[in-house]
Amino acid sequence: MEYVKKYEKNELDGIIFGLKIKRNDAQNIYDMVCEQYIDEKKKVKFYRAKYIKGEYAIKIEKIEEEYMKRYLESL
Repeated sequence: MEYVKKYEKNELDGIIFGLKIKRNDAQNIYDMVCEQYIDEKKKVKFYRAKYIKGEYAIKIEKIEEEYMKRYLESL
């Protein structure tokens, strides 16, 4: 990672995966969050940036936990 932001553990509410995130990077982030937060019963939401076809825009969509594996495999 080129940039690391330090924060208090209780400040993390969610993570947005960008349009060009690589599968390995997304998997590593997800694994770290599971180990450091979810396994400790802390809630962290995951989102993805999605290109809006025909527009110069993106939208941010929540990734439901039951679809996380499918999302990571799609990258």
